[in-house]
Parts: sequence; C-alpha cells; structure tokens
Amino acid sequence: MHKLYGMIGLCVKAGRMAFGGEACESLVRSGKLPLVIVAEDASENTKKRMQDKCKSYGTKLILFGSVDSLAKSTGKGKVSVLGIRDTGFASAILKIYGGGFSG
Repeated sequence: MHKLYGMIGLCVKAGRMAFGGEACESLVRSGKLPLVIVAEDASENTKKRMQDKCKSYGTKLILFGSVDSLAKSTGKGKVSVLGIRDTGFASAILKIYGGGFSG
C-alpha cells in the first residue's frame, strides 16, 4: 500500500486535498469531493459520521491507514479525514486501493 501514500502526497503537492472532518463534510455536501479517506484508527463517531454523509451524497469513502501514517504522507499535522478534490487523483487512489466502497 506504499503506492497509496505516494499518491496522497502527490495530491497534497498539487493542492487538491482537503483536511479534517468539518471541511470534508462541507465539500461533500456541495458535491466537490469525489473521494474521502478516513483513518482506520479514527474515532467510531468520525467514521460513522463520514460514512453516513458520503452515503447520503454518493461520495466514495475508503478506510485506510492510521492518523500518524496519513500525517506523514501529507506532511501536515495529525488528521483523521482527508478529502480528494480531484477526480483524476480519486480514480488513481481507488485503483490502487482496489475499488473502495460508497458510504
């Protein structure tokens, strides 16, 4: 899965990444996020909230990595929710991940 961390890093460098649950929820509601990544060790509340929001708005969601590993790949502080704002990056990440799931 190291390729997935590399793709996340490229997305950050391209400026096509949203960070944090609140920012991602807002972008999901506005239809501007094709993919949300939630850390596997995020709180159950965060995972459920993001899964419900993504399911409601037809946004793809994957559970991947840990808060620490996502922080390392993004070069940002600890964050449990990432939003991919570009369909090309989202497609590439889903292809590497293996398809993901909606909601």
